[in-house]
Amino acid sequence: MSENITLLTGAERDAYIAKHFTPETIVPDELMIKAPNATVQNISTMSGAESNAFEAWYDSKSEEYQLLIDEISDRTSYIIDEDEYDSFIEELANYGINDAEQFEDAFSGEWEGYGERVFSEFSEELIESCGYTIEPEFIANCIDWELVWYSALRYDYQTIEFKGNTYFFHNI
Repeated sequence: MSENITLLTGAERDAYIAKHFTPETIVPDELMIKAPNATVQNISTMSGAESNAFEAWYDSKSEEYQLLIDEISDRTSYIIDEDEYDSFIEELANYGINDAEQFEDAFSGEWEGYGERVFSEFSEELIESCGYTIEPEFIANCIDWELVWYSALRYDYQTIEFKGNTYFFHNI
C-alpha cells in the first residue's frame, strides 16, 4: 500500500464511517448503479438485530479474515449474509484461496446461474475484455463460445458453483 493510504478495519473503520458519513450522505437506492442481474444488499434495510448480529459476527473474525470478507463483499453481489460468507470462504480454501490478496489476484467474475450458458457468457466477455474483435459481425455470431470455454479457457480457470451462481477464478 502507498504511504498515503491507511487501512481501517473493525471498530476503527466503523468509528470513522460514523463520524464522516451521515444517512443524508448515503446514495439513495434509486440512484445506485447495479451490475446486470445483480441484487444489492443494503445494510440500512437490515433490522437492528440483523445489523448487530452481522457486526458481532464480523468483529469476531481475525483481521485477515475480515480483509477477505471485505474483498468478497466488494467484488460479488450474491453473497450477503454471515453463513454465506463462511461457507464461501470454506469453499475458496478448497481451491487454495485463503486470503484477500489471493482472492483479488484470482477472482475473474460472478455470473448468475451455472452450466454451459454461463461458460459461454464468461468466454465471450473475457475475449471482448482482452480487446479482441471479430469482424464482420455475421462471423462473430457463429462462434461457439461454449466450445471456446471447453477447448481453451477451462484449463486456466477454476469455477465454483455456490448458491445457484458461478464464480470464476484464474488459476494461481
